[in-house]
Amino acid sequence: MTTKRLAILTAVIATVLGMGQARADIFDIGSTFTASGQNTAGAWSNTVTLQNGSTLVDGGALNLAISIVPEGSSEWLVFTFTTVPTGPLMTNTGDDWSTYETGLDSVEASNFDGAFVEFLNSSGTAITPTSSIFGGYSVEANPVPGGVGIGQGASFTDLEPPMVWPALGTYIDPFSYLADTGINPSDVDGDTEALEFAPQTTVPEPSSLLLLSTGMLAVVLAVRKRMARSV
Repeated sequence: MTTKRLAILTAVIATVLGMGQARADIFDIGSTFTASGQNTAGAWSNTVTLQNGSTLVDGGALNLAISIVPEGSSEWLVFTFTTVPTGPLMTNTGDDWSTYETGLDSVEASNFDGAFVEFLNSSGTAITPTSSIFGGYSVEANPVPGGVGIGQGASFTDLEPPMVWPALGTYIDPFSYLADTGINPSDVDGDTEALEFAPQTTVPEPSSLLLLSTGMLAVVLAVRKRMARSV
């Protein structure tokens, strides 16, 4: 077999094997969602574009940094809120507190597979908790590729939502309850929320598998005939 024929065969088989495996972003990059929260006695809400980068929210009191991080076929949406200028996230830790995202727009059916929360000090470093206050969560290292620090995380078993997700975020009522994790609420100047999503997978029907196998066999037989003629 010549080098050219070998290259053609390799390309054809790779194309057949790769059918259905190519992965686009799970979420519509450039779409908008609503970032909301409560970091004082009042609440705030802003429309934000889903893309890598930073934007000011809460009337400029908070900086929201967004990172979209792929991991295999999964995708992490990472939202980091920090105070502007640097200072305590809650001046009155007896108030209720939250940051959350509403209207995240999937472009394909996906499952919610995991979540992770870190609380940050004035240097942007994660404050290590001694325990978790969120049901089903445990203290663990940041699971996001390239992520650092220790926070509170959980894994889920393929939670299947509509294509547009409901509100996802972090709520502590009141914020002083954070002290039960070993973190001084007055030391917190920001938080990171990481949400993991994975595309829903489907198993090919037997007829589809038979058609795929037949197609690959035909490609191999055709190449063998060419080889015989060239000998």
